[in-house]
Amino acid sequence: MCASLIRRFSLVKICYHSALSYNLTCNLIKPSWKPQLRNLRQIHTTRSNHAIILVGPLAKKVAIVGARIIKYWWKKLPTDKKHGYKRMLKKHQQLMYVFALFGASVGLYYLYNHVESVPITGRKRLMMLSQNHLQELGKLLYDEQVKANHENFLSTNSLHYRRVKQAVTRLINSNTDIAQIKALHWEINIIDSNEVNAFVLPDGQIFVYKGMLLTLGNDDALAFLLGHEMAHAILSHAAEQMSFFNVFDLLAAVTLGLVWALMPTDVVAVVAHWFHNSIASICLHRPYSRKLEAEADIVGSSLATKACYDVSAAAKFWESLALKDPTNAELEWLSTHPSHQKRAELIKDRMPELQEMWRLYECHNRNKDYRSRSRIIYYSR
Repeated sequence: MCASLIRRFSLVKICYHSALSYNLTCNLIKPSWKPQLRNLRQIHTTRSNHAIILVGPLAKKVAIVGARIIKYWWKKLPTDKKHGYKRMLKKHQQLMYVFALFGASVGLYYLYNHVESVPITGRKRLMMLSQNHLQELGKLLYDEQVKANHENFLSTNSLHYRRVKQAVTRLINSNTDIAQIKALHWEINIIDSNEVNAFVLPDGQIFVYKGMLLTLGNDDALAFLLGHEMAHAILSHAAEQMSFFNVFDLLAAVTLGLVWALMPTDVVAVVAHWFHNSIASICLHRPYSRKLEAEADIVGSSLATKACYDVSAAAKFWESLALKDPTNAELEWLSTHPSHQKRAELIKDRMPELQEMWRLYECHNRNKDYRSRSRIIYYSR
């Protein structure tokens, strides 16, 4: 139960797959994956490590079950006893207010002391998890992918792997001024699937599907994509979303408890519960997710530009997807990601700033050096 609740909160685009992985540091890439050992390794987590992210979902379940029990208990009470309980509550009303105020004050104090600035962007956010918790979560998710999809990874000698390896190495080496880049242990995993997808786990595990590599037209678009996904890990978006949803679940526990206690029947309560979740998803969860995706686009474009990639290729890529799927913009409010057209416009709006970075890092001369040292021949589409 603990593991399933933890997985529920994983913010990155997690599709449980596995691949042969390599450990990347700034200038050295060497093998770190041993199938006969990695599959047997057990991840040991303590209850205290993950207790904080379980409070919200458990509070909702307890509130719903408790509300139903109280409702049916109340219905069976004789009228005189109901009046007696009402008089008792009224008598101790002020004491209840004191306890409620004290609890709210403790909660606000806790939240205030867990507000921090996002690396690079400086945005304020709530953060309830430490990096150690995220590392353990990443290992747990990675091990599950290895067990579930151990036959779906490509060899490190494949051209697809070498293409991603070159781009990731260049991104890392060009952004060593960012502390989080050096703190994470980046590993590449290529999935032998035609699905168009890519994601990065909280501990730096990079997963790219072959279908994505065949869809991207050039390495400039690939570098932006990798920069975007790496930005999620650098900015700890997974922990941020877990913290956000945990607080929301705690507040939702109160409203859902009232719903299940006050609705006349369970059928009406189920409908009200569904309506509550739908409104919360459309008006709160999905917009919040789109905000984090846009932030990852901003940081990812900077990472790629510092590595002397032309991220205008990414804008063309998003525009081509927008032409292929016109309904994407219309249904953006139902999506966890901004529309393709908005993502293209975001990059275009940043181009003056990115072009200045291009000149600052002398990318014209550096790209000549990159081309002269490149020895990789890529698959043609």
